[in-house]
Amino acid sequence: MKNIELKQPSSCCAAPAIEQDIMKQQPNNNFKNKPVVIIGAGPIGLAAAANLAERGEDFILLESGTHVGHNISDWGHVRLFSPWQYNIDKAAARLLSKHGWVAPSPDALPTGQELLEKYLLPLSELPEIKSKLILNTKCSSDQPKRHRQNEIRASRKQSFCDLY
Repeated sequence: MKNIELKQPSSCCAAPAIEQDIMKQQPNNNFKNKPVVIIGAGPIGLAAAANLAERGEDFILLESGTHVGHNISDWGHVRLFSPWQYNIDKAAARLLSKHGWVAPSPDALPTGQELLEKYLLPLSELPEIKSKLILNTKCSSDQPKRHRQNEIRASRKQSFCDLY
């Protein structure tokens, strides 16, 4: 099993004042060589991966399902309420276009299955993302938040993301 350890957060998604308080509690460490861990390879996780790839940042993309956007498969027959133009991340579109992808009509309303087949799956197959994607990954927390140290154990067959 491949082990990756992330001991302290370098930033968080909290409000700036809360983030400053959190960061004051953490010792200063050099995080320049640590990858960003993205949990979930749905539309948002893949958009985050595309933005990081475009910037040349190192990342790991973890997905609990057998393929990206796995949960979308459950409602693939449903037509989305927003057209393609609001469902495609700009960085993802730029990466896909470099590899010959032709964007769907921006005003068309896709189904969940079309979102998977015409956008998410092609995006996940790009070399910039595919090499960083780990499927069948479960994440759990078994320690109180005040004692968390992040440790990720991942392998392509069976992976666990433990947050202590």
